[in-house]
Amino acid sequence: MAAGVDAKIPVLVIDRLNRPAATWQRIADLVGAGAVTVAGSIPEGESALPGGKFGLIFCSYRFAAEESGTEFISRMRAAGIQTPVIFISEVFDTKGVLEAAAIPMADFLAAPFASEDLKNRIRLLLGNSAANG
Repeated sequence: MAAGVDAKIPVLVIDRLNRPAATWQRIADLVGAGAVTVAGSIPEGESALPGGKFGLIFCSYRFAAEESGTEFISRMRAAGIQTPVIFISEVFDTKGVLEAAAIPMADFLAAPFASEDLKNRIRLLLGNSAANG
């Protein structure tokens, strides 16, 4: 497995575009992450979060009829869930970057992105000892 995050760190993906789980698992494999659980909506993601079994969250920035990804994660932070999160957006969005910057342990990445960019974001969130390479 590629050097990256600790392979034991499971990842929760909350993806509004409902990309196949295999796609997200390939992305996680590229950065050395562990098993991926995919949720297609904020309610599905919220249901998956209790228990703290995830070491990292990839979350869509925009959701159609629901709250934004940053609103959701802010609500989860207020509820005590401190899992690091990378917001994924289909376009660079200055507002999204600023909103992500205001949330502890959060970052923003516009797609398409290179696996090296994702590794760098993970390094920033988890520290250099958690991601090397």
